Amino acid sequence: MGLRGPGAKPLIARREALEGADSRSCSWDAPGLSRAGRVITFLEDLEISTGKHARTKLRLRPWQRKFIAAVYRENKHGIRPVRTAVLSMGRKNGKSQLAAALALCHLCGPEAESRGEVYSCANDRFQSGRIFNEMVALINHHPTLSARTNITSFRKEIHDLVNGSIYVALTAEAKTKMGLSPSFVIYDELGSADNRALFDAMDSAMGGRENPLMLVISTQAADDFAPMSQLIDYGLQLKGGDIRDPAFHLTAPRRTRIRGAENLGAPPIRH
Repeated sequence: MGLRGPGAKPLIARREALEGADSRSCSWDAPGLSRAGRVITFLEDLEISTGKHARTKLRLRPWQRKFIAAVYRENKHGIRPVRTAVLSMGRKNGKSQLAAALALCHLCGPEAESRGEVYSCANDRFQSGRIFNEMVALINHHPTLSARTNITSFRKEIHDLVNGSIYVALTAEAKTKMGLSPSFVIYDELGSADNRALFDAMDSAMGGRENPLMLVISTQAADDFAPMSQLIDYGLQLKGGDIRDPAFHLTAPRRTRIRGAENLGAPPIRH
């Protein structure tokens, strides 16, 4: 998979790179780390490529660590209960970088699984390219990840050559989502979506996986009954104790007003 075409690594160079990657120990595999600890360690092993902090390691903010600890906690059976996580945040808070780093974590990091399917969803092609471009930048500055991945830019795909996983950038404009079996989905800026068709399609498609995760990272929607508003309202009802759903987590750094919660009807997610 991913052995031919633009961006494919030459066979000899790829084999040597993979052997070198296998010989290097990964900091996120250190013994004694919790599941969330492995995710945090992986993210903080990545290098920022742009801005005033370029060429320095990614350092998570306290609220980001708290969010990851909540989402990646395990129950007594070693299963992550959270299936849908919503992070509502303002612009210019590095959400695209965090989303890209988590996508890599599920593609070729501690959350990767054999032949996993990782997708980032956006409302248009330009927006979908932002997560892909950030993932590529993080890969290019990390020797181990660069060695084990193959990037196909014109299709916005990244293949992991070790476990057979694939990342693809999708948009609401795509003709079909049939046949997908996502292990991890990022929906970027759901707050700008006109409808929830893409969200529902990806949520339903995750049913074929044992422990999938959808992460929604977005600013809030202007419409009280928009898909993003529904998710926030649902999360606020959980926090208020009105309903119980361990498979859903909401983090909203700023106070959010419940919008028409009495009119929501059925939960806005499927489990």
